[in-house]
Parts: sequence; C-alpha cells; structure tokens
Amino acid sequence: MSNLIKRFFIITLLILFTIISLFTLPNFWDDKPYEELIQEIVNAMTDEELLGQVFFLGYLGTTPSLYIKGWILEHNLGGIKIFTRNIASLASLAQSIKDMQLLSQENRFQIPLLIATDQEGGWVRHINQESSTTGGNLSLGATGLPRDAFLAGYYIGLELKALGINMNFAPNLDIYSNPKADAVGPRAFSSNPQQVGLLGIAYLTGLEKSGVIGTGKHFPGHGGADLDSHGFLPQIDITFEQMWQRELVPYRMIIKEGLKAIMSAHLAFPEITGKVEPASLSSFFLVNVLRDQLNFQGIVITDSLDAWSTCQRLKHSPSLPESS
Repeated sequence: MSNLIKRFFIITLLILFTIISLFTLPNFWDDKPYEELIQEIVNAMTDEELLGQVFFLGYLGTTPSLYIKGWILEHNLGGIKIFTRNIASLASLAQSIKDMQLLSQENRFQIPLLIATDQEGGWVRHINQESSTTGGNLSLGATGLPRDAFLAGYYIGLELKALGINMNFAPNLDIYSNPKADAVGPRAFSSNPQQVGLLGIAYLTGLEKSGVIGTGKHFPGHGGADLDSHGFLPQIDITFEQMWQRELVPYRMIIKEGLKAIMSAHLAFPEITGKVEPASLSSFFLVNVLRDQLNFQGIVITDSLDAWSTCQRLKHSPSLPESS
C-alpha cells in the first residue's frame, strides 16, 4: 500500500509540474540559450506585444511623459530614442532612463528597452552636455588610422553606457561622393568606399567593446543626396552597379564583421527601382538587397520620422505619437 501511495504521489507531482510549466511564461532573464529563449518569448507573445516591440519612440521634454510610460507599460514598447531636447542634465537623463527601464520590467516578459541616441562624434552629438568632443569622422578619415576610429567608438560608447544608453546610431557608412551633400558632409569617413568600410569596422568594434550596440547608417547611402532626407525625399540618380561598387561597399565589408543593426534612409533611387519611393519603405532594398544579397540578419531601423510626424501634427492631428 505504501508503494502505491508513493507512486500516486510521484505521478501527482509530475502532473502538477507539467501544468505549472505550461502556464509559466518565458522571461528575458531566463538562463537558456538565447535563440531558444527568443523563440519561446515570441511564441508566447500576443500580436499587440509583438507589434510594440518593433516601435522606437521619442518623447517631448526632459522627463518621460505619461504617454511614453503608457507605451512601455501597455504596449510592450521596444525602444526609446534620446534627443538633445530630452536633456536637462546628465544626472536627470540617467534617472529618466533608469525609470523607463524599471517600467519595462513590469511587462510580462521583462524585456529591457533599447535606449538609443545619435552620438557619432563631430557635429552630430545628441548628448552634448559634458560629453567628449571629438573631431568627427572626416578627421578620422584624414589620418586613416583604424586605431583612432576604434578609440573614438570605444570612448563614446563608454560615456553612453554610463548613462544607460545601450545603442548608438553610428557608425556613419555614407560615402562623401557629393560635395553638395551637406546633410552628410564631414559625417562621412571618406570618399573612398574601402576606407569608409575599414574605419566603420574599427569604430563599430570600439563601440561593441564598450558594451553598446552599433548601427550602420544611412542604408543604402546618403552621401550622394543634396537635400536633408528628414524634411525632403532626395532623389539620387545612379545605377545599381554604381551603388554596388560605391555605396554598398562599406555594408558588404561590415556585415561580415557581425553588424547587429542598420538604419535605412528616406532616399529615392528611381533609376534602380523605377519608382520615387524611399528606400526605407522599399522591399527591393530592404529584402532583395539587404537580406538576400548582403545576407544581413540583424535589426533594420528607419531613419527618424520625427520631422514628418511633427509637420503632420501641426497640420492635422493632435493625437499622433510624440516622435518615432
């Protein structure tokens, strides 16, 4: 009788453990191989939770608004973009980032936010209070020393990480191919595609050593545009062969080195696609070229839609997102 009781007890426990495991949600912090854990989390998410993960939003003011907090808590928001407008002081920015990350841990899967900014060095430096001033990419290209680019990425990354920023929209992989392209200008490493690729890899390696995710931009290449794509849709009249041998060379190089994220640009290439549409919405560039030909498997992020959404809000609707 005692053996039967033991067997019954063991079977009951097994059934209970099975039931509990079925209703236990996977957690970002679970100690499992990351590919297995990612698949478990994705399978357990609702459609709305999955959708929330692909949004990157900004906010107005120097502290996170109730609107943004609502996105984090209610919609499983994937990322936050930090702009210069969000900084009253470095201490307050660090506190804001901490507060938002704590909110992210109240969600079902406890996935931390991606917190990103544009800290290329040189004239693009969204964290411009008490952060290091560097010469920028063109000065790095003038020396041509990969170690300098590595150290620029490394020290910029250390400063970002200290604030809680875990992603940088850099390195800039544009080719300085058009002197009138003042939206890029000295943000480019060089007019030589191979040198851009080499210094971009060095900069990325420095960022990653600091613990910050790097983002190659502006795919497939902003260097030939004579207008700023944040307010216009520039048209660049080149063939795909020209693009492959120039604009895409740095991407062909850096993707092989493990680049984790790429930012697509609002640029039209009508000679290539036959359409006047932004590359950021083009299946040809984002799927056929980036995924299939370049074999990029990482995250694809669009360039900022902030200028567009602000214009639309002023003209039409007060209920659009604060920034995306």
